[in-house]
Amino acid sequence: MAVRNEDGELREDIKDAISELGNICIGNTGRMLGNMLKLRIFMSPPVVMNNGAELLESFSHDADKVAVGVLMSFKQSVEGVMLFIVEKQFVIEAAATMTGEEYSDLSFMKEEDGLSAVQELANLMAASFINEMGSFIGEKLFLTPMMVGVDMVGALISFPVASLELSDRDVVCVDVKFSISREARSEMTTAGHLILIHDEANVARLVNALGLQ
Repeated sequence: MAVRNEDGELREDIKDAISELGNICIGNTGRMLGNMLKLRIFMSPPVVMNNGAELLESFSHDADKVAVGVLMSFKQSVEGVMLFIVEKQFVIEAAATMTGEEYSDLSFMKEEDGLSAVQELANLMAASFINEMGSFIGEKLFLTPMMVGVDMVGALISFPVASLELSDRDVVCVDVKFSISREARSEMTTAGHLILIHDEANVARLVNALGLQ
């Protein structure tokens, strides 16, 4: 199944289908995260991008900013990579809520309890998203063990594309931004991004499972 048009861009019907599936999956993820951390969580509509270069370009203004990255993949009939890019302050606050300890920087991730809190947070978010996706397409998807690191945003995004051993123009990327609102404040603060990266073969499998020809 061809997923791109003659200009090499994703077909609009495929972009719409992937975006709508992402919308369905992020609902429960946002509610779960908000209940666990006692915060108001807003998940933005998914942005579907044609390739890895487009994804990197969308983060160009933050490429040199240090953040926490959590990388894992999902496998079965549909495969892909899931990457969390999480703001440092959100990681610190989330870990404090989950452990009952106070942290001032990311040095707590060198300790077992602190690192476990970050891993648990990512696991819960990933499992919620993937379970919803699997349920919708009628497939059981399985997550692989994660990798956690602290690096510049540009490096964190480049790594999973390289790990697929593909050109950044041979992948399809879906970016969901999540933001938080603290207490009675009305303004939202960016907390991080959930990014899905597929190769074209898996995009074709995914949209076939959705009934799109």
